[in-house]
Amino acid sequence: MTKNTNFLVIFLILTPLGLANGSTSYHVGNSLTWDMLPPGLVAMAGEKGIVHDAGYHIRSGMGLNYIWDNPDDVTSSTSYGNYVTALSSYEWDNVVLQPYYKIGSTLGTDEQAFLDFINLTTAGPSRKTKFFIYNAWPSLQVDYQEYWDQDIPNDQDYQTTHARVYFKHLLANIKTKISNDVELYMIPVGEVFYEIDKKLRAGNYSGFDSINNFYRDKVHMRRDVGRFAVATTAFATLFRINPKGMTLPPTGFENPQYYFLDNGTTLLTNELRDLIQETVWEVVSYHVDTGIDITPNEFDTIVVTDARLGEIIVYGTYTIDGINAESRISISNGEYAINDNDFTGLDGVVFPGDSIKIRIPAPETYATLKMVTLNIGLGGQDFHVTTLDSLDLLNGPTETGSTEAGCTHWFMLLLFLFIPSVRRCDLLKSNTN
Repeated sequence: MTKNTNFLVIFLILTPLGLANGSTSYHVGNSLTWDMLPPGLVAMAGEKGIVHDAGYHIRSGMGLNYIWDNPDDVTSSTSYGNYVTALSSYEWDNVVLQPYYKIGSTLGTDEQAFLDFINLTTAGPSRKTKFFIYNAWPSLQVDYQEYWDQDIPNDQDYQTTHARVYFKHLLANIKTKISNDVELYMIPVGEVFYEIDKKLRAGNYSGFDSINNFYRDKVHMRRDVGRFAVATTAFATLFRINPKGMTLPPTGFENPQYYFLDNGTTLLTNELRDLIQETVWEVVSYHVDTGIDITPNEFDTIVVTDARLGEIIVYGTYTIDGINAESRISISNGEYAINDNDFTGLDGVVFPGDSIKIRIPAPETYATLKMVTLNIGLGGQDFHVTTLDSLDLLNGPTETGSTEAGCTHWFMLLLFLFIPSVRRCDLLKSNTN
């Protein structure tokens, strides 16, 4: 092999500073994207021990088609430069794009802008980037529910509209024009607000009787509760993590930009925080377009027959696969154990790769079927245990699982065979009690 000392060629993929082993996101939009507060998103990730960097290109008051056509007209950006420099020169795990209505902004122009941003990103150093439609909220409405539920035609000339069906059209149409290798999802902020609105109308939350209370003007979110709800939705979607139980941001003026009013106060009570976090995960984890999958693969189970009365049947160990996020687990008529922890019948959560066992006490009567239902996320699976038709005194019961309850019958069988002084009718009677 000949060593060439005349040239030194270096191939360099630029990654946001210090994030070679972390995660990154780049956000393109207007002031509604800023209402999510990318720096606050970084702080939320930090609470979960995630090193994250968020770059952004903000042009207030403009839609995606204008931003694409005018890359140097920037209201706010980071050290990575405008979107052209950032997307073509740096590697990003997630790119978030926010449609917005301005004159000339339509379903067709939004689709084309997405295709342009996707092509720019994939032509650069980014690999396996996930793209997201930032599904923002509409302007302040008399009835948020009615506006969000409106029907919208799949028409290229239809103006950009922040409503459920519009975003669904946009997502579906873009997917028909991109490679199957490109992942495109949705951050469903507008849908989260729709569900929060229902709960505020039905509940009693001090100072808040509808989602309209989250607005600070006709377009933007309050700097405390509104922005917190937006950022929590983005966090849960991008990181596929349940935000429930995450703490409130620091109080006072330490980080006044992170979900506090300008005077350093907040109406984000613990009660309201819990409402927001629970609603966010309900929407994000069950929404078909977020990329979160909480439907596990089915287990290969067997149907247990001829179980002894009261016998403890143990199924497993099963590995939870097919999901990519925390999923709720519940069981009826039995118990489960996660990763060899104690068995329980209470509701809980499982994560991808967890292992579980199922424990079922067989019925206490002959020829009886017990059905146990295990629910994980959006999946459910039944387990069946049927007891013996009757006691077989000659052959004994069929072995099926744990012997915790079976020794009693074998002991009585020995008495029957070898102690003739014991009345057989008493033995039979005792075995059926």
